[in-house]
Amino acid sequence: MDTPEQFQEKCATVFHPELRKNKELERFRVSVKNENALTIIEALSALAQPTRLGVFRALVAVEPQAIPAGELARRSVVPQNTMSAHLAVLMRAGLVASERRGRSILYRASLPAFQALVTSLVRDCCDGRPELCAPLLSQFSPCHVSKGALP
Repeated sequence: MDTPEQFQEKCATVFHPELRKNKELERFRVSVKNENALTIIEALSALAQPTRLGVFRALVAVEPQAIPAGELARRSVVPQNTMSAHLAVLMRAGLVASERRGRSILYRASLPAFQALVTSLVRDCCDGRPELCAPLLSQFSPCHVSKGALP
């Protein structure tokens, strides 16, 4: 997998205007040539594993709060070292951010990065015909989620 610097050398990139202000979203650059398919694939691959998907959903459910890795491991019924590996994959994909508080590292979902991912997937929806996109876009309204639950 390319580092961000290697990717920049491979192709010219631009930021979405609405994302320029947030450095956390640097991973979700849009390639002039290919919509940065590798970044999209990396994010979707990170979510394509049941434990990681459950952890991401749990972090989204408690946003804006953060959860320690040990608590995520306990809820998911996986060893802490396994949880650390899952969180590392989600962080590399840009979907999760961490912050240190004392001796603990707390994790939270990166909602702006997830929004950029979803936006990049639906940007060209329905060939620019809004009446065809309406059913899809209506699904993005707030939903009722079981707070903190992992599937």
